[in-house]
Amino acid sequence: MSENNYGALMMKSALSASSDIDSLMLPGIYPVPPNNLTSPDPQGGLLTIHTGDVKRRTFLSDSIILAISTYSSASTSWGAWHFPVTMPNLGSHDLPGASIVALKYGTVSDAIKWVTPEMFGAVGDGVADDTEALQAALDVCVDFEFTTDVDTTDRRASTVNYSLMLVGKYRYTRTLYIKPYTKMVGISQSYLGDATNKFTALIPDFDMTDGYALETVNYDANGDLLIKVDKLGASASDDRLVTRCPGLVLHNFAFVAGASTRLKGFINLRIALGASVIRVQGRAPTKVATGISITCSWNGAFRDCVFRAGVIGLVGRDNVTTWKVDNCYFQTTQGDNPFSWFTDFPEFYGYLGMQVKTAGVATSWCSMHFTDCTIENAQHGYRIHRCQGGSEFGTYFENIEEFCYAMMESVGSLTPAYFYHNTGVVNTCKMVFWSGSARNSGSIDMTNTNYWSYTVDPYNLPGASKIKVKTAGDLRTNQKLRYPNKVILDCYSQFSGYCDIYVSASGNDDYNGYSSTYPVRTLQEALLRCQPNYKNRIYITTGGVVTTTKYYSDGYQPNRRFFKNFDIQVIGDETSKPALLIGEDAGWLSGIGIRGGRISFSHLSITIALSSSVSSAATAFAALVYAYGDCEVSLDNCTITGSNPAYKPFLVSPAQKPGIAKISLSDCVLLNMDIVQGTGSGLYLAYILNHVNCTFTAVTEGNTTGKIYSRLIA
Repeated sequence: MSENNYGALMMKSALSASSDIDSLMLPGIYPVPPNNLTSPDPQGGLLTIHTGDVKRRTFLSDSIILAISTYSSASTSWGAWHFPVTMPNLGSHDLPGASIVALKYGTVSDAIKWVTPEMFGAVGDGVADDTEALQAALDVCVDFEFTTDVDTTDRRASTVNYSLMLVGKYRYTRTLYIKPYTKMVGISQSYLGDATNKFTALIPDFDMTDGYALETVNYDANGDLLIKVDKLGASASDDRLVTRCPGLVLHNFAFVAGASTRLKGFINLRIALGASVIRVQGRAPTKVATGISITCSWNGAFRDCVFRAGVIGLVGRDNVTTWKVDNCYFQTTQGDNPFSWFTDFPEFYGYLGMQVKTAGVATSWCSMHFTDCTIENAQHGYRIHRCQGGSEFGTYFENIEEFCYAMMESVGSLTPAYFYHNTGVVNTCKMVFWSGSARNSGSIDMTNTNYWSYTVDPYNLPGASKIKVKTAGDLRTNQKLRYPNKVILDCYSQFSGYCDIYVSASGNDDYNGYSSTYPVRTLQEALLRCQPNYKNRIYITTGGVVTTTKYYSDGYQPNRRFFKNFDIQVIGDETSKPALLIGEDAGWLSGIGIRGGRISFSHLSITIALSSSVSSAATAFAALVYAYGDCEVSLDNCTITGSNPAYKPFLVSPAQKPGIAKISLSDCVLLNMDIVQGTGSGLYLAYILNHVNCTFTAVTEGNTTGKIYSRLIA
């Protein structure tokens, strides 16, 4: 193109793709073709070099509205291109800034709703003291100040401005406070990362054995900020005595201990309604006593969290309900509390020695729900005081020293999963401690766990509470049961509706899977495993003499322990007739009490033993069966012997309540006894309904006063 002389600026010939536009100095207008490597736009455009005292050039194209570059006399070269529309330092505070960059709806400045501590001066390298910057960033996220009273403050004082995004490692030297509705999120899922890596982390580097690294903002009725308080009654929220801190979101960051760290706990949540704590980690078992503490809160969740603390992983104090704890990991100390300065344990009424043990979870007056958690290295797994309606499912227990579950005056359902202890088969960990009133009882489903121990009673029930135990269908257990009358076991049977129980005096491990250390050795152990809604079949193996004595240490004599509405069958072997000895114990023959039910004996050699005619048992009630109310007693293919012909025992002794005891005998041999006791029993309505193919030696019918019918003894 030829040059046109229409002024100082003239259209120049088009440049080539290889032309260096930075070498051009002559004013004029230069068409720049595509693919020129020195062009601001690789698609090409129009370069203009202007005249004037200050030499400038501009460039425009289809994609660039305007670019400007100024010539530097000092360097004798063109300066860098600038784009005034977007500005070299774009900020919404430098209007128009980001407010002129349009989105489909609104502008970029409208869409930015987060801040970082770096915006307030934080370094984020884990070394510098970022305390002021962290608290300033938290404060700008939510406007919240006490106004007038608690109720007004809760209802009207909060304005949410931003979310806080954590991108570095922030060391700080005093407690941080979070306001209601605060959202604090790390940029990575770092909760399982090694602490030496650079990931989102808070480093509380200070010594405060009665305080926490992070606390909620709560004001009392005077407008004073609560500090270090971690226990609030229900009235704090219900009666508006303390402001609430609802709607918290804490996600994806870790707590890492500093050189000076010594704390009561990492997080303290107070009246934190609906809080969501997800993928938060705290690991400092030699410097921090507790992981996270919560009080007077409901409808929240902990998920995928890891807390390794010296004494307790999760603490719940008073009025914590409908909280979900899912897939969390709690680790403490496999042994006693390592910190002499920590003594503030949640209450465990009546058992102060247990209250001060290390625990994965310890709560008082809380009803929480736990799913698929892991608890490792603690004296107690869960220690729960006064829980009304909580639950647990699928916990993995590892190296728990004393109890997986310690429950006091609580109700709830438990479903443990895997169990491991580093001492192997000699571990002394018990599955459950449950104490309290009878109405505060619970259940445990053992079908999903591999727990077992030959050396301890897995269910310790020193109070009136009971526990229903579901197994994989087999009632037979390798474990000793100290309180079988308080352990309601699901029943094993090859046939529906039956509860099968096996008794082995010898402890032969080949017999139905019983442990040689703690088999079901006595008839009374078997009786206390019977279930009221089943046909109970107690099988006695050949070998040794199976005895029955007082029912453990519960204080009941045989004439006071009655199995109401039970159907019980005591079964031996048709050929060998195993031996069953009904012996003396504390002044009574330790027979069997039946109330309004049925009991039968078959294929047994039964001895009703009296030491002398003047023994305390001989002069009191002395019988195989104590009948109370309407009962049926039957014996088939049994040899029944009274050991003292000078003072005969009784087969059946009616108790002092209205009712009829019906006795049936088939293919039996009876020696030295009376069938029915009358004197001292207060009731005589017991009679022989029938006897077939029986041999009687030194046997009489006994007291027949008031009988309706009885088949005479030949």
